[in-house]
Amino acid sequence: SKTATLLVKPLTGVRDPMSGFFFVNKNVIKNMEINPESCKICLDIIVRGKYKKVVEIPYIFTNRERGKTKILTLKEITKYIKYILYLYGYRIRNRVK
Repeated sequence: SKTATLLVKPLTGVRDPMSGFFFVNKNVIKNMEINPESCKICLDIIVRGKYKKVVEIPYIFTNRERGKTKILTLKEITKYIKYILYLYGYRIRNRVK
């Protein structure tokens, strides 16, 4: 998680863009095509969404009571790297315009 966050640090100032817990105003994602297959929907919204300000509210993780942690496979790592390359390309293309 720390490495994944470090790789996208230039894209966002958010401390934890890997979080799966987030709220957005519907106008931020209005007309935005969100890919449900994307690795991190929150990261996608932070990079491509239309907003003026992001507010982070810290929360504390507790020990898992049920289920198991997902196993990180080479396939998932490759998918994530491809996805962040797409986001970097998106950011570059939209800066030029």
